[in-house]
Amino acid sequence: MVSRAELTEVNEGRGIEDEYVDLDMRHLGEERILDRLENILHLAEDFEGVDGLDEPMPVKPGQHYAMGGVECDENGETCISGLYAAGETACASLHGANRLGGNALPELLVFGARAGYHAAGKDMKTAEIGTGPSAKSEDGAVEPPVEPGAIDSTGDVVADGGVAAQPAEVVEHTVEQERERVETLLEDDGINHAEVRADVQETMTENVNVFREEGNLKTALRDLRAAREEYENVAVADPSRTYNTDLIHTIETRNILDVAEAITLGALAREEFRGAHWRAEHQERKDEEWIKHTMLAWNDGTPELYYKPVILAGDEETYEPKERSY
Repeated sequence: MVSRAELTEVNEGRGIEDEYVDLDMRHLGEERILDRLENILHLAEDFEGVDGLDEPMPVKPGQHYAMGGVECDENGETCISGLYAAGETACASLHGANRLGGNALPELLVFGARAGYHAAGKDMKTAEIGTGPSAKSEDGAVEPPVEPGAIDSTGDVVADGGVAAQPAEVVEHTVEQERERVETLLEDDGINHAEVRADVQETMTENVNVFREEGNLKTALRDLRAAREEYENVAVADPSRTYNTDLIHTIETRNILDVAEAITLGALAREEFRGAHWRAEHQERKDEEWIKHTMLAWNDGTPELYYKPVILAGDEETYEPKERSY
């Protein structure tokens, strides 16, 4: 709600320098600010050189915490036996459509502990949350303006998907594939990853932001496709084999492309207004159609959209989704 209010002011011409609004908390007094909001003071000082005790601080919407992640069950195990995900990288369906502050702690402490116990062989209750395509309830349908996914399905621009028969084979195949990709990045000549990353950041900020519209989402997918094509020309200038940050950031940029495309495809497919997902053309929540998880799997370099059920029944009672109003 705050992000939408801030961006509305800017979009309608009432923003400062057509970019931000001011956050003024001086009325709270120095003692209360230092007791409750000291971190905000440090952020304003470090990034904008502004002292929030004496003057308003410039603010604007930033990237929301991810409300999805690597699919896992309540024991932290993914669809690949023996491969676990926990914390903010994982998705055990803790958030729903609007990520609440403080949820990172139960993600880390509760589900991290469960994942550790399960991985160590502790006798635990069989997981009720299904994972992988076998858990899907229906196939997804979306009409992107360009072909999403890998430029070449036999290449290594994106995760290749395809699950081998045994977990060990998956690990061995993935390690070998990554080794080859790293060698190519280090040995070839090409452009710096930062050029591609800047293009991705620009289109996601402009088109997949607080307010999402069909035309903008399709523009973002076109831009991401162009960024994928540019990434084909990326190389690492630093030849170092020890803690090579240029290499790390280059690999991360490839991952950013994957995640950005996944977010945009999911946003285009979900034609409703739910939680933090605001669609201009669909200004109502559609429970009968959209109480379901949006999933994306890689199939030989092609993103495969599908849905899985939301578990509303608990041990004590059934959770009934309600509209969050102000």
